Amino acid sequence: MHMNRALVPAMERQASVALVKDAQIGKIDRAKDGAWKIIYATPDDTPVEVLAPRLVMAAGALNTPRILRSMPQIWDGDVPRLIGRGLMFHGNEMFAVWPPNPGELYGPRKVIAFRDHYIDGAMPLAEAQSLGMVSTPALIAKFVHDSLRKARLDFGNASLLPARIAGEIGQKLFEGAELFWGAMQDLPYDDNRVVTEVDEEGVERIAITYHPRSEFLARVKRFRELMREAFAPLKV
Repeated sequence: MHMNRALVPAMERQASVALVKDAQIGKIDRAKDGAWKIIYATPDDTPVEVLAPRLVMAAGALNTPRILRSMPQIWDGDVPRLIGRGLMFHGNEMFAVWPPNPGELYGPRKVIAFRDHYIDGAMPLAEAQSLGMVSTPALIAKFVHDSLRKARLDFGNASLLPARIAGEIGQKLFEGAELFWGAMQDLPYDDNRVVTEVDEEGVERIAITYHPRSEFLARVKRFRELMREAFAPLKV
């Protein structure tokens, strides 16, 4: 979407637009006139040098600051302190709604979304969006299995059977429910940041410092209350 915002206006004024796939960036530097100098290799290893007045680094919230900090030459050796700061996560709220007659539902499911509660007073909240799926034992089992791995409790294939049993139990609890989702944005607090560390084995790793604020937790709680009100008298 963000690329379209840049490309569509350029194409409308018949600007020259070239998209190079699978290019390997070799070096990013400053030219004498202040422009950006990018040297990259095409898939057949042909070196190409490009000068540009603007450069967009879009390697994600974690890799972008890591890359920018690794190039002190573009900052005259003094990397700005804001690089890597203001890290924002999302409060991903997933909730189940039990329709009165689930057997009568038909057609595409991922068509329901509303922003009636995107703002509640001065509090920015989230939109509610149907996930277009219903809970199944396999879906719940995968969620349980992935959650165990994220908690570093990965027992390999031995954990698949307990996860499957949990999925069967969960299916009984959530049978007939439609799944909805709301993504609530955090705010860019200065001390929530991305850093690069070198571990004991000399491997460079990405590390984060993140503290959920009380206002964020209050917004999450308020959003849950509003979703129960929005779908009432249905069970949420």
